[in-house]
Amino acid sequence: MKLIGKGDKLDKYRGHLINGDELKPQEEAMLQKYRRANALMCCGYSRGQTLTLMSKETELSESQLFAIIRDSIKLFGSVNEVDKAGMKYIMYENFMLAGNLARKEGDFKSMVRAYENASRLYDLFSPDTHLIDPREFLRPGVIIYSTEPAVLEEQQRQDIEDIDYTDAE
Repeated sequence: MKLIGKGDKLDKYRGHLINGDELKPQEEAMLQKYRRANALMCCGYSRGQTLTLMSKETELSESQLFAIIRDSIKLFGSVNEVDKAGMKYIMYENFMLAGNLARKEGDFKSMVRAYENASRLYDLFSPDTHLIDPREFLRPGVIIYSTEPAVLEEQQRQDIEDIDYTDAE
């Protein structure tokens, strides 16, 4: 890829993410920091909270962490400015994660509640509508009786015509 003009320092990371270009070990470590900052913001943390959490995880200065968060937003986009569908997807993933954690802990009521909340986001769950109503199987079907000979003869003729004799043997 040929660049026109001077690129910025994030071009090598964009090249890696888009084209699979190789990164040096130092650049890989920096990309992990960018990803961590983006992941924290995707989980709903503000920039200040992300800064605090990352300062506990790493031994970087506050100005370096501000630069990492700023560059992460340039690289991956601002989570705060995503559209409604993006926020819905993030909430769906969080509910699914909560459901999976509840299942691992054996808390099945919380698991079901989390999965129901996740499915409600995409209108996949509605407690009022069921695909199969069990009462339909309890009601007898409507049977129409006829004693008229012409109708009975016609029905018998149709039954005979419906049978495929090769299958009957």
